[in-house]
Amino acid sequence: MRDGSDVALLGYGPLLMTSAWHAAEILARDGVSAALINLPWLNRIDDEWAASTLRTFGSVVTLDNHYVSFGQGAMVAAAIARVGLRLDVHSIGLTDIPVCGSNAEVLAHHGLDAPGIVRAVSSCIRRKSFTG
Repeated sequence: MRDGSDVALLGYGPLLMTSAWHAAEILARDGVSAALINLPWLNRIDDEWAASTLRTFGSVVTLDNHYVSFGQGAMVAAAIARVGLRLDVHSIGLTDIPVCGSNAEVLAHHGLDAPGIVRAVSSCIRRKSFTG
């Protein structure tokens, strides 16, 4: 959905991808080039696709609109490991009982709104620069 070179934001669906698009805009103003990838699969990750698509990034941030345990982020990380890529993978999603509220309130609580995604990407960048 959007080209980038520093970090790949992976998710699916109009709600998460809208948050990711706004996050990519904020990151661009800070000099971070974020690619936006709408995952083509919900229940599997193709290893060849992962190898060819993600090999150029240093970091991948996955967006799950459900629990991160056993979610798409875990599947992406497993595919990355199977093909031998050495990437920093960070998954954002539910880690506790989902809160009630408007879409905006729920996304913000679970870090799936644009500011939450920006914080996650910034954390990945800081971690990479610290570990070199």
